[in-house]
Amino acid sequence: MLFSVIIATRDRPTLFKRALHSVLNQSHADIDIHVVMDGSSAENADAYSAFFETLEPASGKAISVHKLIHREKGHGQSYSFNHGVSKASGAFVTFLDDDDEWTDAEHLDRVSRAITAAENANLSPDYLMCNQHAFVDKEKKTEPVWLEDLEDKLRALDHAPFNENFYCVAIKDLFLARGFCHLNTSIIRKSLYQELDGMDEGIRWECDRDLFLRVVEAAKDLIFIPSVVSKHYVPNAISAPSMTTRASAVQKRLFQIQVMQKILSQTQDDTIHTHCEKGLRYAMQKLSTELEASGLHEAATLFNRMQIAAAIHPKAVSRVFNKAG
Repeated sequence: MLFSVIIATRDRPTLFKRALHSVLNQSHADIDIHVVMDGSSAENADAYSAFFETLEPASGKAISVHKLIHREKGHGQSYSFNHGVSKASGAFVTFLDDDDEWTDAEHLDRVSRAITAAENANLSPDYLMCNQHAFVDKEKKTEPVWLEDLEDKLRALDHAPFNENFYCVAIKDLFLARGFCHLNTSIIRKSLYQELDGMDEGIRWECDRDLFLRVVEAAKDLIFIPSVVSKHYVPNAISAPSMTTRASAVQKRLFQIQVMQKILSQTQDDTIHTHCEKGLRYAMQKLSTELEASGLHEAATLFNRMQIAAAIHPKAVSRVFNKAG
């Protein structure tokens, strides 16, 4: 089996139905789907059960449901996805957030062709990346969020696709884009995912960026497929609670700092190191602003000084963070 699709879900049965149906609509039939139920409330658990009872089997697509014990705050996205991968049988694993959807029925067929083309070109594709659009209250964001601007930048550098519209890219190429590859559009060789111990279960926000940075450095060959294959619905704190909306602004910045200091302590790649230095300074500056707005003036001053120092002596500041971690 080539692909295993992992969907982690908690307390969002209606949105989950849309996500699952978008996977079942894939023209590539030889996949297994692993749904990880992260301890929903009794009412929502009943809604999930009722849905599965009425779900008609899809040809060639096996669905396995894994129920985690209930925890007040759940096990988190990282744990749930890691659990799903541990049960997967596909050579490659891919993911879908339960409040998003795949929009291209040919997505996995195209990825399959890209893997074959790469192997025929004597490449070893460990990580394949596609594109998606972000929507806020049903309005599509027009500016690039992830890798939407990457193809144009590659073409401007006369970087041609090696087959069809598939690009073999280097780490430095990926950082031409404004963002990084979202989990919805990531396809990772399962053996590499497990070699890296999967997603960091100690990170509750920006865990996907942490995985991206580790995977791109460890992968043998990186394949970029510009096709837009999914919709990401930016969470609404009122109607669609998620890890993003539950975390406060200060907590988010602290997670960003945690990710950047972690990667700085591990990476051997100069491009990733530079990216994380900039990310660390940005997160500290934002944290300073948010602490000031919360009336925590001394803490705000401390982080402001740290981000200024990081701009002057980034390696020294990263060493301080690494020792602290």
